[in-house]
Amino acid sequence: MLRINANKTWIKLTILGLTFGLCIIPLGYNIGAYCIQSWDESRNVVNAIEMLKNHQWFVRYFDHHPDMWELKPPFVIWCQAMAIHFFGLSEISVRLPSVVFSMGTVFFLIWMSQKITKHIFSGCLASLILVSSQGYIGEHVARFGDHDVVLVFFFTVFVGLSYLYFTSPKPIYLIGLFVALFLGWFTKSIIIFMSLPGLVIWLLLTNQFIKQLKVKGIWIGSLILITLLFAYYLIREKASPDYIHQVWMNELFGRYFDTSTNYHYQKNEFWYYWLGMLNGRFWPFITLLLGASFIVIFKRNFTHRRFLVFLIVQSFVFFLILSAGTKNFWYDVPLYPMACLIIAIVWVQLVLSCKPLFLKILGIGASVLVMFSAYTKTVNYAIAPDPNRDYPLQSMCYYLKNKLPKLPKALKIVTTDHPTPLYFYIAKAKKYGAALNIAVIEDLKMRDTVLLNSSTLRAQLNLKFKTKTIDKQKQCELICLEALLN
Repeated sequence: MLRINANKTWIKLTILGLTFGLCIIPLGYNIGAYCIQSWDESRNVVNAIEMLKNHQWFVRYFDHHPDMWELKPPFVIWCQAMAIHFFGLSEISVRLPSVVFSMGTVFFLIWMSQKITKHIFSGCLASLILVSSQGYIGEHVARFGDHDVVLVFFFTVFVGLSYLYFTSPKPIYLIGLFVALFLGWFTKSIIIFMSLPGLVIWLLLTNQFIKQLKVKGIWIGSLILITLLFAYYLIREKASPDYIHQVWMNELFGRYFDTSTNYHYQKNEFWYYWLGMLNGRFWPFITLLLGASFIVIFKRNFTHRRFLVFLIVQSFVFFLILSAGTKNFWYDVPLYPMACLIIAIVWVQLVLSCKPLFLKILGIGASVLVMFSAYTKTVNYAIAPDPNRDYPLQSMCYYLKNKLPKLPKALKIVTTDHPTPLYFYIAKAKKYGAALNIAVIEDLKMRDTVLLNSSTLRAQLNLKFKTKTIDKQKQCELICLEALLN
């Protein structure tokens, strides 16, 4: 008996090790290869660099002023600042928190599988489906220093612990779900609260809503959560007046209903996210999700049906709320872990319930074929060079990334693009004793060394200066201004 148990332990450890190894490749391999990306990632890293300098831990700064464009709370910035402090300023440090939290989601899916099904197979399969999903691995999510993959972790933890608490009310689950809810908000503001309507609907469907309203711990947790939220907003408002109004208009309902003065999005149809999943972001798994949901809804005696219905309700309500507001293609990623767990639990249960051995083998073989096709695509994405590397701003970032040790000690950068990603390389250049500065043509003087990424800017300089090309690579040109033209 001891030998059998030992064998089972080794089988479980082998499966876990294989799962973690397969997951870390698309999540973490080569994460430093891409240059710092525009918008959220670049803004975050500038906030983190300034936080390390000014020690303002609750206020995000940009260009030495409180950031009134990126209004989210600073949890991700704390993580990135910590990584930069311990491991140095690099693209890997900026993205390391994303790798940690995406692997955290893998651990949690396996843990939830063990809690619900009493085995790890469904969690391991769900994790592999997740890292094989283009929408999860792609831009703004798992491999980049944005907020979203950290949000996905806390969102998934909150949903999982909510189910465990409302079916087996242990204080540790209640504390955990409130911590996840708070840290999810502290990561990306209101988004995690979009999970609450689905939770309320499920409680109503299971006749638990009134009962839970009488639980003292829920009221205490809610009061503490609201107090912490208001305390943060008051601290931020004191540091930068008008912050709360800007949050309301540009981060909360003004943004959701597209009445914001600063954010305007292309009008996309209601089915925008659904079509995105069909067109590659969650393909081919979206078809398996539909099939699994159909089985759960119509087969009332299906094993673990209660938990699966809970996930379906949560996913469906979140999808409706998300689809009714303004849209960006990566906003749907909190759906992915829930969808992966639905597919995995149903599929594993179907395979295990097959009586003839050859049917089990056939089911496992079909799983391997589907997974292999999708998984190799995400691995290829991790290995492939940046498809946008030849765009003017990206081209300049890659030029600086590759040439930093050899750059002139004083260099002025002139570009027509929004320069936020360049601030990372300007900060990094100081390690090599180089002083890089963003400039405009009007500020340039004779004997300046200038880096350009635009033929239009080059033509303007030719009208004012006699120039000498020092280096040229794709869109970028390093030049010296030798003399003024009369």
